[in-house]
Amino acid sequence: MNIEPLLDYVLVEIIKADSGVVTSTDVASTEQYGKVIKVGKGAYEFGVFIEPTVKEGDLVYLEAYADGTNVPKVLRDKGYVLVKSNRIMAKEY
Repeated sequence: MNIEPLLDYVLVEIIKADSGVVTSTDVASTEQYGKVIKVGKGAYEFGVFIEPTVKEGDLVYLEAYADGTNVPKVLRDKGYVLVKSNRIMAKEY
């Protein structure tokens, strides 16, 4: 995919529990679990540079409010969300 998240944004492909096809109306209602596709370089908070704590390929759990509604429809239709890294609650090992 030819997209690069800026600052502390992370592009995540949502994974449905039943392994079905994700549609744009399903994204906000699915369990917020997915695979990190691309990661921004990080951002400054209170004068300190914070690097992302996830990397491409990580399986992550997102906050319920990280529904990706700010993502262009063309990405949502493909099952992707673009979230700030602080909206990622946990990752699997």
